[in-house]
Amino acid sequence: MKKKFLFGLFVVGMVFPVLAQRGGVANPLARDPQSLFIGEYSERAQYIEHGTKINGQMADEGFVLLKNDGSLPLPAGTKISVCGKGSTNLARGGSGSGSGSVSSGVTSIDLQKSLTDAGFVINPDLTAFYKDNNKSGRGRTNGNDGWKGNSQVTIGETPWSSYDQALINSFDDYDEIGIQVLTREGAEGCDVQTIDSTDSTQFGFSEKHALELSDNEQDLFDNLHDLVDKIIIVINSSNLIECDVFMNDDKVAGILWIGNPGDVGPGAVGRILSGEVNPSGRTISTWTRDFTKDPTFQNFSDNRHFG
Repeated sequence: MKKKFLFGLFVVGMVFPVLAQRGGVANPLARDPQSLFIGEYSERAQYIEHGTKINGQMADEGFVLLKNDGSLPLPAGTKISVCGKGSTNLARGGSGSGSGSVSSGVTSIDLQKSLTDAGFVINPDLTAFYKDNNKSGRGRTNGNDGWKGNSQVTIGETPWSSYDQALINSFDDYDEIGIQVLTREGAEGCDVQTIDSTDSTQFGFSEKHALELSDNEQDLFDNLHDLVDKIIIVINSSNLIECDVFMNDDKVAGILWIGNPGDVGPGAVGRILSGEVNPSGRTISTWTRDFTKDPTFQNFSDNRHFG
């Protein structure tokens, strides 16, 4: 028995240093919280650089191309109008315990830079419009009110009435492709609504749930039909969004699901649309046409009542 015990200590003594060197084992003797795990990088900047590289690689390989009618890849120089309030303020990660921080010093890549880096020409007037909350509205809200059941999450898409004629005319020079970005967020204490979804509380509520097109998103989509040659939908959400309206529309050239892409993940959008990379991401199961027909739809709060 004594020999077995000593052999066990020998194995632990041999294996633990190896695992610790590879970065996956906690250091029980550490006093500094940053030393709780022993990694293969000696400097903070090294693992930030490595993590940033992995973020971009995951996006290149993991984004899901749900539809391509043959229009993709797009040639360099394609003139694009990037639409949607979320296009200049992407949902990059989760909320609550799943949230992240931008304090690491990593320079985030936005959708517009991704497209210009890929050789496309984008409509600057739309970018300026969405960045100006006085013109395009405050955008989405995550109304956590202290974990009560009536927390209000709004989608925040800009109403079509806010687009003046000069802005609408700007599509004339960037009408080859219109990209519409659909952004959704949810969080602890303020789940997405199963009813009464709204773009903003000032516009009142609707009978829609939060994972279908909002009224303002539908208006934007309808108007894009008259303003651009082809439409590409970019889904910026970890939740699925009902896509049947896009799948069966000949005007829609492609649908790209990017989830929550992190700091540099949006850079993959331009690389995918240009054909520089070919995403291999796949859905893990059926993408439901009508979410209300799924029995699990009844599991979620409507976020209108205290609970």
